[in-house]
Amino acid sequence: MVEQFDNVFKFETYMAHDSIVGDTKWADEIRSALSNTHAGVAFYHEGFRDSAYCSQEVGWLLGRGVPVESVKCGEAPFGFAGETQAFKMPAPLGGKLEHNRKGIRDLCLGISKRFASDDRALSHISYSLGLAFLHSPEYNTTDYLIDLLEDIQAPLELDDCRNIAASLSINDQVYKAQSNISERVMGKLKSWHPGEFA
Repeated sequence: MVEQFDNVFKFETYMAHDSIVGDTKWADEIRSALSNTHAGVAFYHEGFRDSAYCSQEVGWLLGRGVPVESVKCGEAPFGFAGETQAFKMPAPLGGKLEHNRKGIRDLCLGISKRFASDDRALSHISYSLGLAFLHSPEYNTTDYLIDLLEDIQAPLELDDCRNIAASLSINDQVYKAQSNISERVMGKLKSWHPGEFA
């Protein structure tokens, strides 16, 4: 699932078991990541409550005022993290979660929309979305990006909007994705920066 955030939405993600290289003091590495991250997603699985670290990591992010979204993977969020409705992990297809590509992307889109509606994360969403449009590898990915873009109310950064506009002429996986894509995307960009996108 994490690769969907990386590949589709161009978020830089961190997962300790994938991100920490050998011979690194893992606790220092995790503290550094928690101190520098812009948003967090907590996956509430069986054993989450019993972990000596999971609740501390979520609490660290909440204490920093970083937006945190929760995903129920058999367990419900609790404490301060349980104050907002959690997302539900999509069901596996054919016994494997990775086979449910649409379910995973829909979950990632829902989480991204929540982050995009949060002023604390908006500038980071803006940057990622600009890159995601430029590098969208397929029409289906572009459809998710447009869905996210149209849901965002507050204006994105001008440079990121320029990247999105550029994708309409240089990335065929964007400009060929939908017949009315240019009007939809440019309409949104003009509403945010009318003097720039006349």
